[in-house]
Amino acid sequence: MIGTNLTGVFNALRAVVPHMLERRYGRIVVISSQGGRAGLPGILPLPAAKWGIIGLAKSLALEVAAEGITVNVVAPGTVRTPMSSTRRPSNGTRTANRERRILGKRFAPHHPIPRPWVYPQDVARRWCTW
Repeated sequence: MIGTNLTGVFNALRAVVPHMLERRYGRIVVISSQGGRAGLPGILPLPAAKWGIIGLAKSLALEVAAEGITVNVVAPGTVRTPMSSTRRPSNGTRTANRERRILGKRFAPHHPIPRPWVYPQDVARRWCTW
């Protein structure tokens, strides 16, 4: 979890920042999570990695701001993806709907808006302008 989420972001930044410094311009957006800001019981490595991403981005932003480079973090709450869904296979629509309700109740306290989750297109529509 730390290797993929935090070290992966660090390695990507290490690869692109020198090119941006040469050009004295760049825009960096990294993805974290509200779990990194609030913590999540039962899955300790995930919020630790996501909080690390926030700290990495803030520190890098301070280092490169004078060079015309900005660094921002997108930190949505729970995003409804296969990873945030149940891992056991559903045996029908009724069971799948019940599992969604259970997961929704589990995720709701960790989400900054009164929904248990958002969808990937909600995050992309809000933050991507291309």
